[in-house]
Amino acid sequence: MITADRLSREISALGVAPGDVVMVHVSLRAIGPLENGAAGLLEALRISVGHQGTLLMVLGANIPHDWVNKRPESVRETLLAEKLLRDAPWHDYYGPGSPLQKLCGAGGKILRIGANPDTTTVLHYAEYLADVPNKRRVRRHYRCKSVGGSAIRAVECLDDEDSIVPVDGEDYFARILRDYLALGRGRRGQVGDAAAELIEAADIANFGAQWMTRNLSQP
Repeated sequence: MITADRLSREISALGVAPGDVVMVHVSLRAIGPLENGAAGLLEALRISVGHQGTLLMVLGANIPHDWVNKRPESVRETLLAEKLLRDAPWHDYYGPGSPLQKLCGAGGKILRIGANPDTTTVLHYAEYLADVPNKRRVRRHYRCKSVGGSAIRAVECLDDEDSIVPVDGEDYFARILRDYLALGRGRRGQVGDAAAELIEAADIANFGAQWMTRNLSQP
Protein backbone atom coordinates (compact mmCIF):
# COMPACT_ATOMS: atom_id res chain seq x y z
CA MET A 1 0.00 0.00 0.00
CA ILE A 2 1.39 3.40 -1.03
CA THR A 3 1.36 5.89 1.85
CA ALA A 4 0.89 9.66 1.79
CA ASP A 5 4.39 10.09 3.25
CA ARG A 6 5.93 8.15 0.36
CA LEU A 7 3.96 10.15 -2.20
CA SER A 8 4.98 13.41 -0.54
CA ARG A 9 8.67 12.45 -0.71
CA GLU A 10 8.35 11.53 -4.39
CA ILE A 11 6.43 14.71 -5.23
CA SER A 12 9.07 16.79 -3.43
CA ALA A 13 11.87 14.94 -5.21
CA LEU A 14 10.24 15.93 -8.50
CA GLY A 15 10.63 19.60 -7.51
CA VAL A 16 7.49 20.67 -5.65
CA ALA A 17 8.53 22.85 -2.71
CA PRO A 18 6.82 24.52 0.27
CA GLY A 19 5.02 27.69 -0.81
CA ASP A 20 4.57 26.58 -4.42
CA VAL A 21 1.40 27.26 -6.41
CA VAL A 22 0.61 23.96 -8.12
CA MET A 23 -2.11 22.86 -10.53
CA VAL A 24 -2.60 19.10 -10.35
CA HIS A 25 -3.64 16.62 -13.05
CA VAL A 26 -3.70 13.08 -11.71
CA SER A 27 -4.93 9.56 -12.34
CA LEU A 28 -5.47 7.78 -9.03
CA ARG A 29 -5.59 4.47 -10.87
CA ALA A 30 -2.16 5.07 -12.37
CA ILE A 31 -0.64 5.79 -8.95
CA GLY A 32 -1.55 2.32 -7.69
CA PRO A 33 -2.97 1.10 -4.37
CA LEU A 34 -3.09 4.28 -2.31
CA GLU A 35 -3.69 4.34 1.42
CA ASN A 36 -6.88 6.36 2.08
CA GLY A 37 -7.46 6.85 -1.66
CA ALA A 38 -7.93 10.41 -2.88
CA ALA A 39 -7.68 11.77 0.66
CA GLY A 40 -4.22 10.20 0.93
CA LEU A 41 -3.11 11.93 -2.26
CA LEU A 42 -4.52 15.23 -1.01
CA GLU A 43 -2.59 14.86 2.23
CA ALA A 44 0.63 14.16 0.30
CA LEU A 45 0.12 17.27 -1.82
CA ARG A 46 -0.62 19.38 1.25
CA ILE A 47 2.58 18.19 2.91
CA SER A 48 4.60 18.96 -0.22
CA VAL A 49 3.41 22.55 -0.70
CA GLY A 50 3.12 23.30 3.04
CA HIS A 51 0.64 25.65 4.68
CA GLN A 52 1.78 28.59 2.53
CA GLY A 53 1.36 26.70 -0.73
CA THR A 54 -1.66 26.62 -3.02
CA LEU A 55 -3.24 23.71 -4.87
CA LEU A 56 -5.48 24.14 -7.88
CA MET A 57 -7.46 21.21 -9.27
CA VAL A 58 -10.15 20.74 -11.86
CA LEU A 59 -12.91 18.65 -10.27
CA GLY A 60 -15.48 17.12 -12.61
CA ALA A 61 -19.14 17.93 -12.03
CA ASN A 62 -20.01 14.27 -11.40
CA ILE A 63 -17.19 13.54 -8.95
CA PRO A 64 -18.00 13.52 -5.19
CA HIS A 65 -16.05 16.35 -3.55
CA ASP A 66 -16.45 15.32 0.10
CA TRP A 67 -12.73 14.54 0.33
CA VAL A 68 -12.18 18.30 -0.13
CA ASN A 69 -15.32 19.73 1.46
CA LYS A 70 -14.85 17.88 4.76
CA ARG A 71 -11.42 19.42 5.33
CA PRO A 72 -11.19 22.16 7.99
CA GLU A 73 -12.04 25.61 6.64
CA SER A 74 -8.51 26.89 7.32
CA VAL A 75 -7.14 24.13 5.09
CA ARG A 76 -9.85 24.40 2.44
CA GLU A 77 -8.93 28.04 1.81
CA THR A 78 -5.55 26.83 0.58
CA LEU A 79 -6.86 23.77 -1.24
CA LEU A 80 -9.47 25.74 -3.16
CA ALA A 81 -6.99 28.37 -4.29
CA GLU A 82 -9.29 31.27 -3.40
CA LYS A 83 -6.84 33.93 -4.56
CA LEU A 84 -6.57 32.41 -8.02
CA LEU A 85 -10.33 31.99 -8.38
CA ARG A 86 -11.39 35.43 -7.13
CA ASP A 87 -13.13 37.62 -9.75
CA ALA A 88 -12.83 34.99 -12.47
CA PRO A 89 -14.44 36.19 -15.71
CA TRP A 90 -17.81 34.76 -16.69
CA HIS A 91 -17.03 34.87 -20.41
CA ASP A 92 -13.69 33.60 -21.76
CA TYR A 93 -13.09 31.94 -18.41
CA TYR A 94 -9.75 30.51 -19.59
CA GLY A 95 -8.53 33.80 -21.06
CA PRO A 96 -7.27 37.13 -19.66
CA GLY A 97 -8.04 37.53 -15.97
CA SER A 98 -8.72 33.81 -15.59
CA PRO A 99 -7.33 31.52 -12.89
CA LEU A 100 -5.04 30.09 -15.57
CA GLN A 101 -3.51 33.50 -16.31
CA LYS A 102 -3.12 34.13 -12.58
CA LEU A 103 -1.48 30.73 -12.18
CA CYS A 104 1.11 31.68 -14.80
CA GLY A 105 1.63 35.13 -13.27
CA ALA A 106 2.18 33.63 -9.83
CA GLY A 107 5.01 31.41 -11.06
CA GLY A 108 2.73 28.38 -10.78
CA LYS A 109 3.67 24.85 -11.67
CA ILE A 110 1.78 22.02 -13.36
CA LEU A 111 2.07 18.63 -11.65
CA ARG A 112 0.98 15.75 -13.86
CA ILE A 113 0.80 12.28 -12.27
CA GLY A 114 -0.23 9.52 -14.64
CA ALA A 115 -2.53 11.96 -16.44
CA ASN A 116 -3.63 11.62 -20.05
CA PRO A 117 -1.36 13.64 -22.38
CA ASP A 118 -4.27 15.77 -23.61
CA THR A 119 -5.11 17.03 -20.10
CA THR A 120 -2.91 20.06 -19.54
CA THR A 121 -5.57 22.67 -18.81
CA VAL A 122 -3.25 25.70 -18.89
CA LEU A 123 -2.97 25.19 -22.66
CA HIS A 124 -6.51 26.57 -22.91
CA TYR A 125 -5.00 29.89 -21.81
CA ALA A 126 -2.38 29.42 -24.54
CA GLU A 127 -5.22 29.26 -27.05
CA TYR A 128 -6.01 32.88 -26.17
CA LEU A 129 -2.35 33.90 -26.54
CA ALA A 130 -1.86 32.17 -29.88
CA ASP A 131 -1.90 34.29 -33.04
CA VAL A 132 -4.32 32.08 -34.94
CA PRO A 133 -6.95 33.69 -37.22
CA ASN A 134 -10.62 32.74 -37.18
CA LYS A 135 -10.60 31.00 -33.82
CA ARG A 136 -13.86 29.20 -33.24
CA ARG A 137 -16.10 30.56 -30.51
CA VAL A 138 -19.09 28.98 -28.81
CA ARG A 139 -22.07 30.16 -26.82
CA ARG A 140 -23.34 27.88 -24.06
CA HIS A 141 -26.17 28.13 -21.58
CA TYR A 142 -25.97 27.03 -17.95
CA ARG A 143 -28.50 26.84 -15.15
CA CYS A 144 -27.00 28.67 -12.16
CA LYS A 145 -28.06 29.40 -8.61
CA SER A 146 -29.15 32.97 -7.94
CA VAL A 147 -30.75 34.95 -5.12
CA GLY A 148 -34.23 34.32 -6.53
CA GLY A 149 -33.62 30.64 -7.30
CA SER A 150 -32.11 29.29 -10.49
CA ALA A 151 -31.43 31.23 -13.67
CA ILE A 152 -30.13 30.48 -17.16
CA ARG A 153 -26.94 32.33 -18.10
CA ALA A 154 -25.10 32.40 -21.39
CA VAL A 155 -21.34 31.98 -21.64
CA GLU A 156 -19.26 32.94 -24.67
CA CYS A 157 -15.69 31.69 -25.08
CA LEU A 158 -13.23 30.02 -27.43
CA ASP A 159 -14.25 26.49 -28.32
CA ASP A 160 -12.57 24.56 -25.49
CA GLU A 161 -14.27 21.29 -26.40
CA ASP A 162 -13.68 20.68 -30.11
CA SER A 163 -10.56 22.90 -30.64
CA ILE A 164 -10.21 26.51 -31.74
CA VAL A 165 -9.75 25.54 -35.41
CA PRO A 166 -10.57 22.30 -37.29
CA VAL A 167 -7.76 19.81 -36.71
CA ASP A 168 -7.40 16.25 -37.94
CA GLY A 169 -5.69 13.48 -36.04
CA GLU A 170 -4.28 13.53 -32.53
CA ASP A 171 -5.41 16.14 -30.02
CA TYR A 172 -3.00 19.06 -30.29
CA PHE A 173 -2.69 19.42 -26.51
CA ALA A 174 -1.06 15.98 -26.46
CA ARG A 175 1.24 16.93 -29.35
CA ILE A 176 2.28 20.15 -27.61
CA LEU A 177 3.09 18.33 -24.38
CA ARG A 178 5.11 15.68 -26.19
CA ASP A 179 7.10 18.28 -28.15
CA TYR A 180 7.66 20.33 -24.99
CA LEU A 181 9.00 17.40 -22.99
CA ALA A 182 11.15 16.22 -25.92
CA LEU A 183 13.10 19.47 -25.64
CA GLY A 184 14.07 18.57 -22.07
CA ARG A 185 11.80 21.20 -20.53
CA GLY A 186 10.02 20.26 -17.35
CA ARG A 187 11.12 17.58 -14.90
CA ARG A 188 10.21 13.92 -15.10
CA GLY A 189 10.03 11.30 -12.39
CA GLN A 190 7.74 8.76 -10.79
CA VAL A 191 5.05 9.17 -8.14
CA GLY A 192 3.71 5.90 -6.83
CA ASP A 193 3.50 3.63 -9.87
CA ALA A 194 2.82 6.53 -12.25
CA ALA A 195 5.07 8.52 -14.55
CA ALA A 196 5.00 12.18 -13.51
CA GLU A 197 6.04 15.58 -14.85
CA LEU A 198 6.50 18.96 -13.18
CA ILE A 199 6.21 21.90 -15.58
CA GLU A 200 6.38 25.68 -15.23
CA ALA A 201 2.89 26.92 -16.11
CA ALA A 202 3.98 30.13 -17.85
CA ASP A 203 6.67 28.31 -19.82
CA ILE A 204 4.37 25.70 -21.33
CA ALA A 205 1.63 28.32 -21.91
CA ASN A 206 4.06 30.44 -23.95
CA PHE A 207 5.45 27.38 -25.71
CA GLY A 208 1.93 26.20 -26.49
CA ALA A 209 0.92 29.60 -27.88
CA GLN A 210 3.95 29.65 -30.19
CA TRP A 211 3.30 26.05 -31.25
CA MET A 212 -0.34 26.85 -32.09
CA THR A 213 0.66 29.98 -33.99
CA ARG A 214 2.99 27.90 -36.17
CA ASN A 215 0.84 24.81 -36.60
CA LEU A 216 -2.79 25.86 -36.39
CA SER A 217 -2.82 28.94 -38.60
CA GLN A 218 -4.90 28.28 -41.70
CA PRO A 219 -3.25 28.83 -45.13
